[in-house]
Amino acid sequence: MSERNGNGHLPESGAAVGDRVNGETPAVRPDLTDAQRAEAVLEWDRRFEEALVEVRANYDRQAEEARQESQPEPVRAGLNRLRELAVPPKKEFRLFSAAQLNSGQYETRYLVRGILAAGQPGGIFGAFKTLKTSLAADLLISIASGTPFLGRFPVPQPGRVLFLSGESGLPALQSIARRICAERGLSLEKLDNFVLSPDLPRLDLRSDVAALKKLIETERPVCVVIDPAYLTLGGDNGRNLFAMGSLLRPLAELCESTGCTVLVVHHCKRSQKAGDPATLDDIAWSGFAEFSAQWLLVSRRRPFDPATGHHELWLGAGSRVGNHGLWELDVDEGRPCEFSLDVRPHGPVDGPPDGPPDGPLDDSLAGEHRVWKTILRPVAALQRQLDAQFVAASEDRRLRRRAATFDRQKQRVLEFLSAHPNGCNATQLREVLGFNGNRMKRLLDMLCDEKLARTTEIRHDRRTETLYHRVAVMDLSAAAIQSGRVTPTDEMTYEVRSGHFVDRPAAGPEDRQPPTPLNAVAPAIAPTPVLPPITRGERPVPKTP
Repeated sequence: MSERNGNGHLPESGAAVGDRVNGETPAVRPDLTDAQRAEAVLEWDRRFEEALVEVRANYDRQAEEARQESQPEPVRAGLNRLRELAVPPKKEFRLFSAAQLNSGQYETRYLVRGILAAGQPGGIFGAFKTLKTSLAADLLISIASGTPFLGRFPVPQPGRVLFLSGESGLPALQSIARRICAERGLSLEKLDNFVLSPDLPRLDLRSDVAALKKLIETERPVCVVIDPAYLTLGGDNGRNLFAMGSLLRPLAELCESTGCTVLVVHHCKRSQKAGDPATLDDIAWSGFAEFSAQWLLVSRRRPFDPATGHHELWLGAGSRVGNHGLWELDVDEGRPCEFSLDVRPHGPVDGPPDGPPDGPLDDSLAGEHRVWKTILRPVAALQRQLDAQFVAASEDRRLRRRAATFDRQKQRVLEFLSAHPNGCNATQLREVLGFNGNRMKRLLDMLCDEKLARTTEIRHDRRTETLYHRVAVMDLSAAAIQSGRVTPTDEMTYEVRSGHFVDRPAAGPEDRQPPTPLNAVAPAIAPTPVLPPITRGERPVPKTP
């Protein structure tokens, strides 16, 4: 073994020192082979170095304790605190066997039955101006007073709560708390379990996290709400899942160490579809959906009407333990007094509208007419509503596709009739275009009803045959009627081979005829026993004898 001078080790190997203490070294033992001797030397060397490290650690600790004993008590406490902050404690993993996991009594304790569990992190999420702060206040007042949340969800046992709200301001928070307590028949001044602070911690500052932990340990609340979350996060790491996880992790650790439920109030994305219930995918920024062990999701069913103060919302709830639900929540806040006409102490004036008022406006009454009334309805038929909407949308798409197909078939019939000005019967059209009898009859009847086609009857082999002709599009403007002219002949003609309109060949002198006036009587079509030749591509169809 090589010497190890300068790094704290003894110049001799640990195995040699250990054997010298025991009176015999592995190198001189005749009962060991070369391989066993080398393995024994390595083992003694490892054990000796472990013992040496432990001895030195004990020596350093004893020396540090001796130095601290000579310092005043405040200095020693400060040094211990700095050491805790600089050197994180050693991680220890808790292990549970299968038998321990099976025999353990692990029950979920609820602060609000079916909605909010104790000692778990979560959040209240929703689009902007969807009463997130008001719902958080309702939740905390329910827990503090032991009254049902939103008048529906029972609170098993009242407890102390802490509301950290740094966005709404004290006047708005006071109004919200007063209205909620008035609706419950409570007195806000006698609600000792409710504590509010307009100050928020910065989760990216270790000192603020430590202050929050100390506050929770001092006040010992069962639930803490932090509103809003974006004011507690520094930097621009909203899209970084790992950075957001490191910022939100101290809140989860607070829940585990103190047994307190910590909820954050946060926004949903503006891209959320209006009218649909919010989901965890709609939460803005990364990390919040993963952080939350329980959640309340708020979104609007219909737009808010400021004239009535009535909100129609979706309220969704869920948790990792399996509690999920969706409700229709209607909240009536009333109309602020300053927007109404009756804001005087003795009401409006009886008399003409232009008469003098019976007293000055009282600004102290502003907002006193606002209330807090909630109605919660289960949405058991939501899936049926969604299915009905899906079926209706599918039926609408099917009808539109059918209408588009019918329009294309009508256009094909019109193009074929344009290519055969002498007229065609229904059988000829059906054989060439490939339609069945019912569809062909519907198409021809629709074209005749829309005045796009006309019929003529001829006698052929002792029977009457109906021919269909395309009606030429006329210019029915006032100028055309006065001048007696008609729309010129279409420059395009239908080509059966390609199925498209092509340029009409130039007409010869014998084909030119003077235009017929609009008010002229059409001559009667002479009956002819000869059917117009029908072609399929280049090959003519043989005539029936």
